[in-house]
Amino acid sequence: MAGDVDAVTVNVFKGASKIVAMGLRGRIVPLDQPLSREALHVVISKNHWRGTTHLYRMNAGLKALRESGRYVEIMQRHLGIFLQQLN
Repeated sequence: MAGDVDAVTVNVFKGASKIVAMGLRGRIVPLDQPLSREALHVVISKNHWRGTTHLYRMNAGLKALRESGRYVEIMQRHLGIFLQQLN
């Protein structure tokens, strides 16, 4: 706010929390498009005797969650909780 910094890169959750905590809501805004996206990965040893099975089940479970709409419900619920905490 003193004109020393043009931008700061943090994840959306930390950024939103900091804006609220510092009382800067409405004065500082996030970019509409993220600068980057971060993915989560499952790592399974190639030598694990059931590695292929675990990987298949993980992928099948994620696919089932997405196809059923449950994935979106879970994401909305958790994002809703986060947004409520900001207010």
